[in-house]
Formats: sequence, structure tokens, C-alpha cells
Amino acid sequence: MDSGWAPIRIAVFTPDLEDQSKYCTAVGQMRPDSSGSLVRCSSVADLLTDAKKRTLISSILPQAVSMHAQRLKVRPPAADTTIVVNTMPGSHCGSFTVPPAHRTVGVPDADFVVYVAAGPTSTPRSFMAWAVTCQYYPNTATITSRPAVGAVYFNPRYLPTSIGETQEEIDLYGGSPFGSTNGLRRAAAHELLHALGFTSAVFKARGMFATVPSLRGKKNVPVLNSSAVRVAAKAKYGISDTDMLYGVELEDQGAAGTSLSHWKRRAAKDELMAPVLSLARYSSLSLAAMEDMGFYKVNFSQAEPVALGATAGGALFTEPCLTGGTTNTPTVFCDSRSSSARSCTADRLSIGQCALTTYSSALPSYAQYFPNQPTLGGSLSHSDYCPVIQPLSNTGCGGGSLGAMPGSVTGGNARCFDADDLVVKSPFTNVGAICAKVHCNNASRTYAVLVSGASIWLSCGGGGTGVTVQPAVSSPGMFMKRGTIACPPYDDVCYANPLAFAKV
Repeated sequence: MDSGWAPIRIAVFTPDLEDQSKYCTAVGQMRPDSSGSLVRCSSVADLLTDAKKRTLISSILPQAVSMHAQRLKVRPPAADTTIVVNTMPGSHCGSFTVPPAHRTVGVPDADFVVYVAAGPTSTPRSFMAWAVTCQYYPNTATITSRPAVGAVYFNPRYLPTSIGETQEEIDLYGGSPFGSTNGLRRAAAHELLHALGFTSAVFKARGMFATVPSLRGKKNVPVLNSSAVRVAAKAKYGISDTDMLYGVELEDQGAAGTSLSHWKRRAAKDELMAPVLSLARYSSLSLAAMEDMGFYKVNFSQAEPVALGATAGGALFTEPCLTGGTTNTPTVFCDSRSSSARSCTADRLSIGQCALTTYSSALPSYAQYFPNQPTLGGSLSHSDYCPVIQPLSNTGCGGGSLGAMPGSVTGGNARCFDADDLVVKSPFTNVGAICAKVHCNNASRTYAVLVSGASIWLSCGGGGTGVTVQPAVSSPGMFMKRGTIACPPYDDVCYANPLAFAKV
């Protein structure tokens, strides 16, 4: 029972977006950055135009707030209680404008107050946005209970000018009709969740944080090992009761704002609280962390599915991503050193390739996955240099170049399918993956695919391991009479794919 709990009420205030002395309106101006230091507005991209401001205030922020209101409940303060903002410590919180009435009368009918600004930075491409908690109940800067006041700062370079984007951008951000605005909406939701408590300080204060002395050759690995997080991880990753689960890893790379306050990207790159945003799905894992704080009651029915690692089991956490140059979990990591090998990216939005980098010096011992090649590894330290499939240029299923992806068809409802011994007739090419259009039936949770040159939809059933279809059956002019494509689970290709539900 959730008696006494109600959806969180987040009140957003933007006085710094109405004060032109706080942001760039012309190149060459000097304006305060997020810490209050004056920096030069060096580029047109630094300008907070009326269009960018309008999109942020009327679209991005309301949608981000709604994402949390649908999933987080709190015990509201007494009806006659308001949030009086009397503590805005440090250079970050202190740089935001607080209306005088908020310090005296307070803010009524709110469970959390957030102030928003957008301005220049001395390192223009270093961040999209950041957030900080400024005050906790009851009116203190010390973590004694639930966060009450926070602040979010946006980099204008990454703000879109409108909510109407190209179809390619719509596909890039998971099929949302908001296009790149959806990407910023999720970035805003990510930052709001930090302000609401998804931080190392809260994890430690609430007894959720632990370190594992040794894991995969690394020492003192940070994890969240609280109860709901462990339950969610077991269900999400298919971890059996007999598998060892020390907890879910936190990021241990990057600066203070990144390290320990995000999920480790290695196994959670598509999570909302990953350190580098990809799909940024609001999954059961992040919801569980919020539940374990004790401040919130979460709505797990609103958890978004994340395909990455869904069947990997406990080995995803306890074993290296590769042993002797071969991956232990092929649904997450890759090991091909062939420049011609093609596979689907984890989000199934593109055809990609196993991304490997040769570094100028040896990688850490725990990240030396290839025999006698200590400098070879994946492209990101946040993933412990584990190699993954990354998109190739012009191979997006939403609008890539067909010349770069033989056998494919593109469109807003197209997704990537891994192929086995599939040969395109002209030019004669053995392809490892193709993009095909998808039509989904939510009632039966089944879907069908339409491959290049075909007029017949092939049923993929419910999808899953071992389910395949033969493209040559519906498109004999395109493919040789051999080869199959694998049908992934329903959510992998139908979730966040609204065009796949249109009539055909």
C-alpha cells in the first residue's frame, strides 16, 4: 500500500533565463559561467536565443518533470508547510538567482524546488548540463532527509531551437516524435535525478554504498548493494540466486561529478543514470536506487526496458568482458578484429562494427583483453576499455545511406537485425546485419519485418534466442536463397518505435 504517498511535485523556476546579464546574447560578451567566473561568449553556439529558451522552458523541462512525477512518490509535508529557501551554499548553488519571496514566504504546494540557468562555460564542449542539491529537509545543507532544493545548469550549445526535428533525429533518439528534444529531455531528467539524490553523498549517507576488495582484477570497486537494487539487477540481467552479485557497480572513472554518482557504463550504458548518455532509459535499476534511499516510493510499472545485458547473467559482473581475446558475453561486448565484420548496435538503431583502439601505452592490467596486445582495447575508459559495437558512418536505420548498408531498408520504423550467412545478390555481398522495417502488435507482443525489395511481411513471433526468418522467402530478387536474420525480443525493436504500430 502507498497510503500517504503522492506523486512528487517539482516546482521549476527560471529567473536566470530572463536576466540577459546571466547568459550570452552576442559573441564577444563577458558573462558569468556556472561558478560565477566571467568567461567570453566565444561562439554563436554559446548564445541562448529566444528559440532555445522557449524550447527549454515550454518543452524540455516540463517533459523531464513529468518523467519523475509518473515514477516517484513522496510523503508530502503538512498542508501548511512551504519550502523556505534559506540555504544556497557554495559557488554552484550560490550562483543561481532566488526570488526574495522564496527566502521569506517560501514556495507553497511543492515537494522539490529547482532553479534553472543556461550560460557559457570556459570549456564549451565539456558538458551538456549539470545539477546539484542545494538544500535538504528541514531547511538544511546537511543530508538529514529528502532533498528539497536543487539547481540545474544547461550548456546552450546543446539546446535545440525547436521540437520539430528531422526523421533521422527522431530515429536517433529512440523513435520519439520530439527528435533531439527527447535527447535533451532525458538529459534534463538525468540531471534532475542527481538533484533529487542520485549522488555518492546520498548513497553513502543512506548506507547504500560499498566497495568490493577485488573484482575482475580491479581493487576496491564501488557498488550499490542495497536491497531493491540487488533485486532489480537480478531480474534485469538474468542473474540466478546461485550467481555471485556483490552489488551493481558505480562509475569509478572521471571527475568528482561523474565518479561514484553514475552507474558503471560497462554494463549500463543505456541507463538514464549512465555517465555518458545513450538511450537513457529510466529502468528498474535507477528506480530501485531511488526506492532504497527511503525518501521515495517508486512506480516500478513505469520502468522502461533496457535490452543491453538482459540475458548476460552474473558473469557480466564477475568475469572480464574478454578472455584471451574472446568475449564472455557476446550480447554486450564484441571481439572481432575484422574491419569488414558488421553487427547491430545494442540499441538496434544502426549497423555497426566492433570498435577497437590501439593506445600509445599499455592499458591497465585489468583491461588487457588481447594476448600479447596490451595497448589494444575498447574506446572508453568508462567501460573499462571493453569493446562494443559502435555505429558506422551513414548506417542509421532511420535514414542511412543504402550504399553503405547493402540489403537494408531505412525508415522511422526500421531497426537493425543480425544476420547469419545472408548474401545480397547484387553486389554479391555477405552481410552481417541489415536494417528492416518493423510492424508491431502490442496486444500479442509479436512483430513482423519487411526486408529490402519485399512486399511480404515475415512474422518474427515473440522474438528471442533461436528465432530466425529467411529474408529470401519474401525478397528472392535481393537475397540468395540462404541465410537468416535473428529476431530479437519484442521490446528491443518495438519499444519507443511509434511508427511500427501504424497500419500497413
